[in-house]
Amino acid sequence: MEFNQKMFGQRIQEARMSCGITQEKFAEEIDISLSYYQKLERGVRTCSLDILVCIAELTLLDKSLL
Repeated sequence: MEFNQKMFGQRIQEARMSCGITQEKFAEEIDISLSYYQKLERGVRTCSLDILVCIAELTLLDKSLL
């Protein structure tokens, strides 16, 4: 199975929006810069497992859904 960065970014964005959190607040909560977070949502950058866990915990999503 191939990893799709764009799809990953869309899933992060959908999860964030469903929680009603701004990009700025979300980036702050997972302790990364806003520009790095925006790149994640656009599918331009990937993230570490630690950041993935933080995203899942903040959005209460199963990590496998991201």
